[in-house]
Amino acid sequence: MRYTFECKECKKFFEISATIEVFVADNFVCPHCGSRKLKRSYTSPNVIFNGKGFYKTDNRKEKI
Repeated sequence: MRYTFECKECKKFFEISATIEVFVADNFVCPHCGSRKLKRSYTSPNVIFNGKGFYKTDNRKEKI
């Protein structure tokens, strides 16, 4: 999973790709300034629509 953090010292955002076990066990530091004062930033997940019914043209009746 990808985790996004904001550093409270330098106010920069960065991402860490790690498993949940590593995320809990490790203490992360800001790659920009080395601070340990981090705030987890939550973002919305990426959504991919596949299949029928997701576009307005999928259910449209054809004109005669």
